[in-house]
Amino acid sequence: MPDNTYSQFEKFNKYITALLVMCKEDTNILGLALIGSIGRQEEDQNSDINAEIFVNSAKRNEFSTGQTEIASKIGRPLLISYSKKSLNAIYEDLVELTVKFTSIETAAPKARYFTARVLVDKTGKVIEIIQRT
Repeated sequence: MPDNTYSQFEKFNKYITALLVMCKEDTNILGLALIGSIGRQEEDQNSDINAEIFVNSAKRNEFSTGQTEIASKIGRPLLISYSKKSLNAIYEDLVELTVKFTSIETAAPKARYFTARVLVDKTGKVIEIIQRT
């Protein structure tokens, strides 16, 4: 069986890049965390890519109502489901993405749920790295 590690990386990379571009361009987004091990579907995650987007609490409702547009900025979704605080999308190459919207005021590390979390601010500077011990 051929090793497709590189092709898996390329497949996920285009969605992560689109997510980063969207976060950098949107002035309401204050930070981004990529959660867990991408593409490995470990027990602490249920998607190929899990992300957390940090916004001001006053702006979180705007993200709750604009999730179809957000999913379309990242790629071409086949299926979208969402709740008030999160978005799940499956894209044309069957990559599953989960994005949770968190107000920056209430963001706190939840080490028992995450393998790792990297918080990056709008300039691209890493603010915080949290790993499960």
